[in-house]
Amino acid sequence: MLFYLRGVRIHCVQGTKHTTSSGFLYHLNAEISYEGDSAFYIDTKWYKVKDAFVDSLINQTESIFKNFKLPAGILTHPWPIQPGTTLLAKEDEYNLKYDGTPGYIVMDKILPENIEICDIFYITSDELFLIHVKHSFTARVRELTNQILISARRLTEAITTKNLNYFKNSFKQINKQHKNTLNYSETEFVNMFFERKITYVFATASQLNTDLKIEGNVKKYKSNIARFSLTTCSAEMRTQYFDMVIFQIPRG
Repeated sequence: MLFYLRGVRIHCVQGTKHTTSSGFLYHLNAEISYEGDSAFYIDTKWYKVKDAFVDSLINQTESIFKNFKLPAGILTHPWPIQPGTTLLAKEDEYNLKYDGTPGYIVMDKILPENIEICDIFYITSDELFLIHVKHSFTARVRELTNQILISARRLTEAITTKNLNYFKNSFKQINKQHKNTLNYSETEFVNMFFERKITYVFATASQLNTDLKIEGNVKKYKSNIARFSLTTCSAEMRTQYFDMVIFQIPRG
């Protein structure tokens, strides 16, 4: 069975064009506990979780939330709850709260080359905040950190090679989906990526029964995959790509 799964690949196709593919096993992650021992599986590798390793992940995660914060006043909307339930609304519902707000462009589902630059684009006079949003500090964080790293890698390539078409295609898709462009022209939109500092934002919301702050309470968020994904993403972003800051979205 394992031999078979190693040969399975997931392919992405846009129209008749094959765009990318990867091994099926790279899309799996898991975390198990058995008779007091724990392990998690990520990127086709198993990690045995020892106390010292867990303590290190907790300390690193606490440090990231404490020292790399998104400036106040940027993400101002609370995360909504689905009517009649205690469940958090979907990400796109949260993202669309910023559509048309001065300084914000919603980039959710804008996929030039099938790579989402970010969910929400926040613009200041000298800086661009590329905000990636996903609720729950659980194993789902792995998906969020992968999105951030893929985006940062592609953005770096586009800026380095001055690939203007990448940004022009983004702008065209925003208009096609009838999202607000704040009256920026295509040229103004493209130039922002070359004229302003770029900062990535990791934004999440608590999945616990109470809206508990992650900072200061990392131990109560049990997912080692979430801790591992955030710490490795944070290190890779700062050493290879752009600054990355953190924000916990309050629940509404």
